Amino acid sequence: MKPVLAALALAALAGCSSPDRDASIASTDACDKVARYETPAQRFDETVQQLAHATGCFVKTDLTRTAGIRVNGIRGTMPIREALETAIRGTNLGIADSEPNTIHVVIMP
Repeated sequence: MKPVLAALALAALAGCSSPDRDASIASTDACDKVARYETPAQRFDETVQQLAHATGCFVKTDLTRTAGIRVNGIRGTMPIREALETAIRGTNLGIADSEPNTIHVVIMP
């Protein structure tokens, strides 16, 4: 039940808008939107929340397993996919797949 609640919480956050959102991007996939990031190294759940707010892209993950994993800081202007890849580089997290408006992050074997 907890993973479902965690996923629902992220879904709610994904709909938040941000003044940093780049409205000039023509793609309808929220995960292709470019945003400016100044995110410190921190827990994965904190980073995911900031990414979702900045772009509206839903990051699907089991927060009961991934929340406390420490990830890298993100600095610069880029799409969320690139920002997420930067954040999880060197950790045991990986992008399992993505679909329109959603990126799925898991712990890699």
